Amino acid sequence: MVDVDRLTQLLVNLLGNAFKFTPPHGHVTLRVWRDGGHERLQVADTGIGNPASQLERVFEPFYTGAGSGGMGLGLAVVRQVAAAHGGWVRAESAGLNAGATFTVELPA
Repeated sequence: MVDVDRLTQLLVNLLGNAFKFTPPHGHVTLRVWRDGGHERLQVADTGIGNPASQLERVFEPFYTGAGSGGMGLGLAVVRQVAAAHGGWVRAESAGLNAGATFTVELPA
């Protein structure tokens, strides 16, 4: 059983961030696949990226990072929704201006 509204919110938040921080002519990619007993969802972009020191902090409520604007709640909600469904979310980035990838894993 899943909360479709919350999972929709998770996806909207991830895609919204990707589009917000990706410049014109950049790319946003959404992948969804099953990996054994888990469903995986991944949003990757060619946007501003994050330094390694910020990758874990991006999920903190109200943490916005340098010059990102916004309220800093979207990724905190993503983590909360993933956890409420027995899953997790991970952020990856090669650094500033190197894009970012967010992967969510949920039990199938």
